[in-house]
Amino acid sequence: MYYFIGGLFYQKGRSVIWFISSFFKDISFIMNSIFMFIYLHMINVYIDTNKINKSIFIQKKHKQ
Repeated sequence: MYYFIGGLFYQKGRSVIWFISSFFKDISFIMNSIFMFIYLHMINVYIDTNKINKSIFIQKKHKQ
């Protein structure tokens, strides 16, 4: 009987550990994708602001 209960707890513990590790794998994957999305978004914003700054600079040159 005790062995049976111990085996149940062992199986449960293993499954919990497996669940947590898979959950953390998913979390790290999600975090990486969010980070990549933000990173690409920042690059796009940087490029856009550079374009805007260049166009303003060109307009100022033309006005003078």
